[in-house]
Amino acid sequence: MSRYGIVVIGRNEGERLVRCLRSVLVLRVPIIYVDSNSEDQSVERAADMGVTSHRLSANPNAAKARNAGFEKLMSDGSPLEFIQFVDGDCELSEDWPVQALQCFDEEPNVAIICGRLRERDPTSSVFNRLADIEWDRPAGVIRSCGGIFMVRSSVFRSIGGFNSNTPAGEEPELCMRIRDAGHKIQRLEAMMASHDSAMHSFRQWWWREVRTGYGGLDVAMRLGCTDFSRSLRSARVWALGWPVVLTATTITAWYFVGWRWGIGLGVFVLAAWPAQALRLAIRARARGYSFGTATAHGLLTMIGKWSQLLGQWRCVKDRRAGRLPVVISEKVAP
Repeated sequence: MSRYGIVVIGRNEGERLVRCLRSVLVLRVPIIYVDSNSEDQSVERAADMGVTSHRLSANPNAAKARNAGFEKLMSDGSPLEFIQFVDGDCELSEDWPVQALQCFDEEPNVAIICGRLRERDPTSSVFNRLADIEWDRPAGVIRSCGGIFMVRSSVFRSIGGFNSNTPAGEEPELCMRIRDAGHKIQRLEAMMASHDSAMHSFRQWWWREVRTGYGGLDVAMRLGCTDFSRSLRSARVWALGWPVVLTATTITAWYFVGWRWGIGLGVFVLAAWPAQALRLAIRARARGYSFGTATAHGLLTMIGKWSQLLGQWRCVKDRRAGRLPVVISEKVAP
């Protein structure tokens, strides 16, 4: 009898879902696929592979999908100690569950375990390479994880699972409640899964960053999650504060001490933006990434401050209008 089951969630994943399901079917454990109203043939593909499916149709999001999958697996009567969550654009490593279970047995206070996540094809686009940098995080006890992880079923149920009204940023909010309950989140050095962003356009990347800003501010304002505080503040500083300071410094100096001072101080403030992009690029280069990838990381991280600020603005706008948080997605049916 298996100690764990697997919840796969997805929307418009196409062939990526097929690869994901193949990677988990070889483990021969209880599996359920939860679909968030896909416009492609995801549910039919899962059925053809013999995987039980559940479709969400009313205002779906990742939090609702994972909660629904958890309840479906647990309601089957199997005494599953752990649940592995996998997104439909990932392929789980075959030996990962064994290593996660061993860590759970050795560390009874650990509630969530994740491992190394790397991009499946980082060379296919600059945006995939940036995602690979994002997934590359050190092992150890961490504050929060992404959406692919294994959790103790008892702890997940005791804290009420994911907040189903959270359209993005649901993982840090869940981890915050787990930490508050006295448990730990652990990342192992072991390879957990490969991820296929399939992000080949600036538009996809832009809306992903908008979602980051929206979700981060939403969980901070509604649920008190502080894990996004630094990124929220950084977006405001660079996308709003920096242009204001640049304009004010230039105009003020020009008016009071002359145009040479105005231009000089303006150039000095202007240089702060590329200097920050260069700093980020140097840090990425020091981690072993190529010159081109490190440069793109620095530049696009800084450009992304504007899209994240747009996400924050949309969140505030929805909140003031009394609207429920919305799901912003870059994924479309192939």
